[in-house]
Amino acid sequence: MKKYLFIIGVFILDTACNPYKNKQITIDNIQSMWLNIEKDKNLTESQKDFFHNLSLIYQGRDAYKEWLSEQSPNTNPNDFDRVILNQNDFNYVRNQIFTLLESNNLSYSLILSQIQSTDSMNKIYSNQLVTTYREIDSVCLILEKQDTSSLKYDRPKTLYGYCPFMDDNHPLYLKAEEIRINRDNNIKSAFPILIKIRNLQGELIVGF
Repeated sequence: MKKYLFIIGVFILDTACNPYKNKQITIDNIQSMWLNIEKDKNLTESQKDFFHNLSLIYQGRDAYKEWLSEQSPNTNPNDFDRVILNQNDFNYVRNQIFTLLESNNLSYSLILSQIQSTDSMNKIYSNQLVTTYREIDSVCLILEKQDTSSLKYDRPKTLYGYCPFMDDNHPLYLKAEEIRINRDNNIKSAFPILIKIRNLQGELIVGF
């Protein structure tokens, strides 16, 4: 009980020291609030990235395109015209995002808290996946020794759960897929609006 009271106390203190967090997220204040978020040293990179993205979306397609080109300095900025939604579609998705935020009366503190929670949940499932990928790797090394073909297992430095000697319905593949499905379903169920906004953010880029 003391642990939860301490967490609540820290949350109240943090909100008191950063009054912008009490404000509702709107299209009218996103730019000024982003300046506060950017300077907040207590926030994680993923928390800042979410609101930086919102700020860029608010500024419009050209600002979004310029930011993307800055992330890829060796790419011609005009190439991103083929990657980002056209102006009308961009504005449509932009309006959907901010309508969703405003109609649900979401505060900055709530979304920041939800981002932190999703990161924690992701970490738990990522650890489970890494354990399963190690199992796949161990079994794959055994199967490679037993295999008489010229097929080889190029063991990656970072395991991602693939083995050329395993069937698609191998129990370990199914186990990894179950973890991924549980992760996605549980996070979506716990934070449906946040996930919907993230999906809308992803729709702005149609592919490379």
